Amino acid sequence: MYKKSESKQGDLFKDVQQHLSDRKKKELTNPHSWQNVFYENVFCNIDEDIYSVLYSSSGRPNASIREIICMIVLKEGNGWSDEQLFDQCDFNLKIMWALGLHNIDDSVPSSSTYYDFRKRLTDYQKSSGEDLLKKCFNKVTVNQVSKLKISGLKVRLDSKLINSNIALVDRTSLILEAIRVFIKPLEIEKIKPKISSRNYELLEILKTKSTSNVIYTLSKAEQENLLDEMGKIIQQLKKNFGGAKHIKALRRIYKEQYYEVEEKNENNKQTGGKTSKKRNGGKGKKQKKRTKKYVPKLKASKDVPATSMQSIHDTDATFRRKGKGNGEQVISGYHANITEVYGEEEVNLIVDTQVAKANINENEFLIPSLDNSQDVLHQGSTSTDRATKIEVATMDGGYDSVENRKELSKKERPKYNITKFKGRKRRFDIKVDIRGITRVYDKQLKKRCKLTYSEKTKKHIINYGNNEKRYLTQKELDDYILLCQITIDSAAVSERANVESTIHQVFHRLEKRNKIKYRSIEKCNLYVISRVLWVNFKRILKNEVSTLIFRILIFSCLMEQHNFKNQNITVHSS
Repeated sequence: MYKKSESKQGDLFKDVQQHLSDRKKKELTNPHSWQNVFYENVFCNIDEDIYSVLYSSSGRPNASIREIICMIVLKEGNGWSDEQLFDQCDFNLKIMWALGLHNIDDSVPSSSTYYDFRKRLTDYQKSSGEDLLKKCFNKVTVNQVSKLKISGLKVRLDSKLINSNIALVDRTSLILEAIRVFIKPLEIEKIKPKISSRNYELLEILKTKSTSNVIYTLSKAEQENLLDEMGKIIQQLKKNFGGAKHIKALRRIYKEQYYEVEEKNENNKQTGGKTSKKRNGGKGKKQKKRTKKYVPKLKASKDVPATSMQSIHDTDATFRRKGKGNGEQVISGYHANITEVYGEEEVNLIVDTQVAKANINENEFLIPSLDNSQDVLHQGSTSTDRATKIEVATMDGGYDSVENRKELSKKERPKYNITKFKGRKRRFDIKVDIRGITRVYDKQLKKRCKLTYSEKTKKHIINYGNNEKRYLTQKELDDYILLCQITIDSAAVSERANVESTIHQVFHRLEKRNKIKYRSIEKCNLYVISRVLWVNFKRILKNEVSTLIFRILIFSCLMEQHNFKNQNITVHSS
């Protein structure tokens, strides 16, 4: 049963402050100490009503959702294990204070409650598609934007590819592991008559041994033969165990890795056919109907899509190859996008984050991210005279696309501040003058070119000398004109560089090869949002400390000035 958290009653005898020295008490209750900044800017801003859908209307009431969410943020922010998290929450006074626990015997939710909430959260996102933690993050950020009076005139974007917590395997290991996981709880004797004795022996081995135990004994040729045989095994498993666990994953593996061809009989004729009658002396005799049989064949590697399953243990992870040479990245996992505001006098808060599969390109993040960021900044605006509209969006060339150029060319959209464009270097400068005439200038030859239209090819033709021509469709011409209207701001390069440090701040706790500790896109999303909440808190804390130091310096200067005036008055009067 959902129940909103209530303020805990203080106890005069159990209050932590009653057992501390004055120095420790002063440090613990200092409003500029990290635990109090965290409590005020994160803990108190969490809207628990968002999570009411995770609970029924009756039964035992839930534990404090605020405490659990903040525990997740503290865990990912500090890179703790679960054991370290509960140890810190139980015995670290500052951690207790950050979670609103002021009595010495106060305790956080138990480990089973903590794990149950995480499971409810990820399961709900998987089933409904609604990201409750993202909604919570938006509300927390709206309150922070309002408190810090952030205008959000400028935003910048960058993304990060994240490896899932799965092993990099070849096709043989991938398919064999999928079969091993599928048959582990099953009684495979059912299909013994339907497959070869050798294949059945393989299944028996997989019931007791790991995939690597099978693979390492095989030569390359034997592995290739095994791939064909595994297709036949999966075909039989699908037919006979259609209601088993992991059946969807097995069907997906089969569809992505194999295709079927009709089996041929001994006479090299296709099996099957319609029912026919043989007539002899006017009497009809029905011929037995033969069913078509299909044999699985392994697809070529180039025909396997990038969206194909990378591991039976994480069916959401997808493949991505990015870059060349030493900078090449090979990822089996996810793609996270970060959007932050920036300005000389503002706290550079992250106002939006998105997590998708690795095969999703950066340009697909741009428009949704700008819309979400604009919504957060608009809700956080507390004054009508303060700008809430994003004016500049700074990004690298990965976000460029024809669709994004068209969308950001609209008046209501921010300036397209990009470091470079995709595609080859632009040779021509094509513009439409005030009379509506299309003008073409060749930047390489430094001269104007003639533009004609061919009715035969239905294309525009640029003639740029020596019988050299460039053919453009109407769409290509329009896209070229649009590209020529967009200019690259030299400041974009330096401004975008700072967002790379934000990416490092958020993701520096990833393991080797940028691998996350979790599997599934929902858990990856949980990790990313937790890290972003932590980074925003650290920036707010830094801002408060800087503001405090600045005030102390101003106060000191005023005091020195006041003392200097008093000394002058004393000397003059004497």
